[in-house]
Amino acid sequence: MRSIAEAATRRGDNFSWLRHVAALMVLWAHSYTYLGPAHVEPLARVLAGFDSGRLAVYLFFAVSGFLITTSLMRNDAVLRYAWHRLLRVYPAYLACLLATVFAIGIACTSLPVRDYLAHADTWNFLRVNAVPLAMQQGLPGVFMANPLPGLVNGPIWSLGAEVRWYAAFGVLALLGAFRHRLLFTAVALALIADSLWRKGERLPLSAWILAALWTLTALCAATRFGGSLCVIASVYLALYVAYALPRLPPLRVDYSYGLFLYGGLMQQVLVSLWPQQSSLLLFIASVALVLPFAMLSWHLIERPALAQKHRLDRARAARSEVPVAAPATATTGLSER
Repeated sequence: MRSIAEAATRRGDNFSWLRHVAALMVLWAHSYTYLGPAHVEPLARVLAGFDSGRLAVYLFFAVSGFLITTSLMRNDAVLRYAWHRLLRVYPAYLACLLATVFAIGIACTSLPVRDYLAHADTWNFLRVNAVPLAMQQGLPGVFMANPLPGLVNGPIWSLGAEVRWYAAFGVLALLGAFRHRLLFTAVALALIADSLWRKGERLPLSAWILAALWTLTALCAATRFGGSLCVIASVYLALYVAYALPRLPPLRVDYSYGLFLYGGLMQQVLVSLWPQQSSLLLFIASVALVLPFAMLSWHLIERPALAQKHRLDRARAARSEVPVAAPATATTGLSER
């Protein structure tokens, strides 16, 4: 039975595939949510409201937290870390925000275009959401007749939470926590983080442990321990899929962020145009509609932005006249998100 530390030494992992599956899980869960409270996602019936969308968010957080931690263990330079996070998150998010206000908003508002553009809430939406921390959802006259009226892009709430965690990791790096095993373990208070730092006590990757965790989670879903167990089981699932399952062919593209950014938005568009539909049809139509947006986001915005990741390293090396290794490919490090 291999531990996480031992499995992580192998070349490659399944994190990229896992992120794409998680993005599709969000679309699947919202194919029920966006049609109103009468539509309940199957997993939510078993786990007392814990649907596949919530599981997907936990998987995203688990992947990001694990890979960012291991990255900071190798290099905890705060400016480098902040620059990489900025390039990964913000350019594509800003493009989505502008498209939401000036394309989808104009096309879907019930107000005359002049009134929509003159409305204070239109510009408040742009101003408040310019920094993905506190999210404003409503745009004037947009999606007001949908089962979830006024909700423009629901999934982006989790981006605000993720950005705050990025900031917390940056503070830990600034304090040197990633250089000191005991200090980081004390701050993290997590068994998985502890297993990465300590050589003698490593968390094993086992299908039996995975099955036991999810069985216990299902049994306790309606109790006060249900939420915590869901988090632990989700983190273990992410690591098991990434390292214990056979390695899948590496992906040279990453459409998961684009699927996440545009998924909820385009699902609301579909519901506004076709309110009487089944959850399955909404999911299929959503994937077909959102995927081109995700592809454009990756090829036109995300990949060119990520190509700039090593500019800061080159600039610092030029000042110190220290050679820097050749930049990695555009896909390197994407799984840190």
